[in-house]
Amino acid sequence: MTLVSSGYDLGQQVAQIDNFIAAKVDMIILNAADSKGIGPAVKRAKEAGIVVVAVDVAAEGADATITSDNTQAGELACKYISDRLNNKGNVVIINGRRSPPYKTASKAAKRSSKNTRTLKSSPPTRTPKAAGKAAWR
Repeated sequence: MTLVSSGYDLGQQVAQIDNFIAAKVDMIILNAADSKGIGPAVKRAKEAGIVVVAVDVAAEGADATITSDNTQAGELACKYISDRLNNKGNVVIINGRRSPPYKTASKAAKRSSKNTRTLKSSPPTRTPKAAGKAAWR
């Protein structure tokens, strides 16, 4: 198994897929930097007989996509946090960037929305009115 990271850079990810095609791997498991932009590279991999599976983020043309229920994930995570804090304390949610090239924005928004609602329903746990934003990758 070979593990690489593109840092969510589409050009880097395309180059990595092309390298895997040249290496004649059997399967590529992919967290797409750009759901649509990665499509041509996925197509080349499939034409070379390589199975492509997208994880968490859809990839145009992939053989399969595996995702989680992000709303439920947010709810479960925050229920755990609230329980561990005995429903006391201040919790800060820092959201990542919600614009291209990061195509996971809707997933992050679903998690964040449920996180905030779950924590607010567990007084006296408090969350800030506006969660912080960070340009993490």
